[in-house]
Amino acid sequence: DGLAAGKDGVHRSAVYRLCSRINHSCRPNCFAAWNALLGRQTLHALRDIGQGEELTLAYVGGAEAGVRASRRQMLAHKYHFDCACEACSLTGEALARSEQRQSRMHDIHARLPSSPVDLVQLVDELVGLSHEEGTPNTHRHM
Repeated sequence: DGLAAGKDGVHRSAVYRLCSRINHSCRPNCFAAWNALLGRQTLHALRDIGQGEELTLAYVGGAEAGVRASRRQMLAHKYHFDCACEACSLTGEALARSEQRQSRMHDIHARLPSSPVDLVQLVDELVGLSHEEGTPNTHRHM
C-alpha cells in the first residue's frame, strides 16, 4: 500500500518496505507519519499493543470515513477488499452505539472550523468518543 510522505509542505505517496505491509483496521492500533527530521516514515502506537498482536493502520481516516457502510464502500472502491475488522464485524446494540458515535464524531469534525467558541468543548467530546470507539488519536490532523 502506498502511504503519505511529505516534506516542505509537498504531499507525496510512497511504498515503504515495512509500513506498506501493515493491514487495515477501522480501529487501528498505530498510525504512520512522515518524519521530516529523520527523512523517513515512522510508525506510532495509538495504545498499548500486546505481544504478538498484529499492527494495524486505518487506510481511510477518522471521522470523514463515517459509519460502517461508508467506510466499507471507500475501502472496496480504493483498496479492493471487504473490511472485516473488529469495528466492521459489530452487530446489534454494539453496532448501533458505534454508528451513533461515528456519526457524532463526523458532526463534530464538520463544526470545528466554523465554531471556534465551542472548540474546546467539541474537541473534549471528540476525544471521549474516540476513546469509547477505540480510535484514540486518529483525529490528529485537526
